[in-house]
Amino acid sequence: MELKHSSIHKDSSFPPDDCSAEGQNWNMPIYDWNNQSKKPQVFNWWIKRLKKALHILDIVRIDHFRGLELYWSIPVDENFLPMKPIDVEDLGSLTTETFDLRDQFNLTGIRIVQFGFGFYPDNMYRSHNFIQNCVAYTATHYNPTAIGLWTKHAEDYEKKTFVNNVRLVEQLDEYCNEDDRDNVANIAIIQLQDLLGLDDTGRMNDPSLSSDAGSDSR
Repeated sequence: MELKHSSIHKDSSFPPDDCSAEGQNWNMPIYDWNNQSKKPQVFNWWIKRLKKALHILDIVRIDHFRGLELYWSIPVDENFLPMKPIDVEDLGSLTTETFDLRDQFNLTGIRIVQFGFGFYPDNMYRSHNFIQNCVAYTATHYNPTAIGLWTKHAEDYEKKTFVNNVRLVEQLDEYCNEDDRDNVANIAIIQLQDLLGLDDTGRMNDPSLSSDAGSDSR
């Protein structure tokens, strides 16, 4: 294997392509094919492995044949994402200056699935409008649960629009959880209340009530 000071210093991986826009990290060692002294040992292992496989199987497929000619690697001490360990709550009455300040320092914003409940096309909280450099949340600590949103807070016209677009009222929490995961955001965070399918009694916090509201969630 390719070692540095007797330790693995690179992971085998694959660059971005049509199957994965961010590329892939396979977390596997890289063989030191150029080390002439080790070539007989390495190739002998592969020959034995293929012989054993062909003894059991009719046909053997060699996966990722491209990697035998050229490979992609990632240093093992690199972070899994090139981002700072901070995300900023870029919510509320936002201005262009707010986004410029966030981007100037390469900070990660957030997107809230519940805020995409309105289905107008330019709603930046619809999951297909998310940006990659963001953390996707089903809700903030101030929001109701997904089921609570439907049963207690959504307006009739919002419900009608939602049903016309989604038609999954019975599994609203599952829809929100799935929508939170299936988008381009680098990270997805789902409230435990929504994972458990709780109604509004499981709400974490209500800013219109006293400070101890929702303390049962702790």
